[in-house]
Amino acid sequence: MALLLSISTGWSAHHDHMLLLSDDFDRADASAAQDGLGREWGTNSDRRASGQKQATLRDGVFQLTTAPGADHNAVAYHPISPAFEDGAIQIRFRMRAGEFFAVDFNNPECGTVHSGHIINVAFRPDGVTIKDSKSGAMNLKIRTEVKAGRKTPAITTLIKNSSKMLRANLADGAWHEASLIKRGDTLTVQLDGETLGQFQSPGITHDTINKVSISAKSSPLLDDLKVWSL
Repeated sequence: MALLLSISTGWSAHHDHMLLLSDDFDRADASAAQDGLGREWGTNSDRRASGQKQATLRDGVFQLTTAPGADHNAVAYHPISPAFEDGAIQIRFRMRAGEFFAVDFNNPECGTVHSGHIINVAFRPDGVTIKDSKSGAMNLKIRTEVKAGRKTPAITTLIKNSSKMLRANLADGAWHEASLIKRGDTLTVQLDGETLGQFQSPGITHDTINKVSISAKSSPLLDDLKVWSL
């Protein structure tokens, strides 16, 4: 698929921008009983779902479904090398009512956040939510206070201000292509070649994104994932 990043973001497919990951998922699933994505993909199925299969490749597309009894949404993740500061993630998806998935820009070595979460972009039938996880709910200091039952009004406001909802109608059964462009402290979402919106927040500024993850309870069909360093 052609890149849909428009000149409104100040970026286009350019020879000096490095393609770090490209996966069209057009291959056989390695196992009918366990996750078998191959190509350096890992999942949380062993740790969170007693090894049940949660990631499936079928007919050239990818799908995640959280297994019964799992204590966390299904997650598939891939290392990114070299790490990038400014970059873009692009993915195609077909969503119906009740489906959900999220794409994370991660750095597992970041010691101030839970599980390396820097930016989370969540896709639901009614739109896309951008979260500055590093400054918000995944910040270890904030997370500790919340888990201890000390969620003050100030923390509630901080968490609220660390995310932004962009409205869209995605539960239409059509294929869409999303581009998530990280530049400095701003994350821009493009949908089908048009800018849906952007969010500026201090935690989006992070110089070493070295892992990309996809999470879902019941995901839509996913395809054509690309990660670029800008």
